[in-house]
Amino acid sequence: MANNQKLELTWLGKDKEIKIEPRILVEDKEKSNCKNDPNTENMLIHGDNLLALKALENKYAGNRDHFFIFEVSTVDENPLIYHYTYKKTTIYLAEK
Repeated sequence: MANNQKLELTWLGKDKEIKIEPRILVEDKEKSNCKNDPNTENMLIHGDNLLALKALENKYAGNRDHFFIFEVSTVDENPLIYHYTYKKTTIYLAEK
């Protein structure tokens, strides 16, 4: 028997491309940490991963080596404190 078997998730409409409308990021001054480092290029975006990436697409497409998406379970009460003890907490999304 051949060893070329694989497990795959399948659902109706899987082969159809999802059309996501453009999004605009709006800064929440109360959650922003830019006052400590006004020249930072880093962003912490709360929301749906796909919609957040769509909001970044026009400005950053082809300009960044990679983006990191942190799963909700990797953060505590304070989302700015990252717990490095978790394994597989970061999804490597894109590489130049």
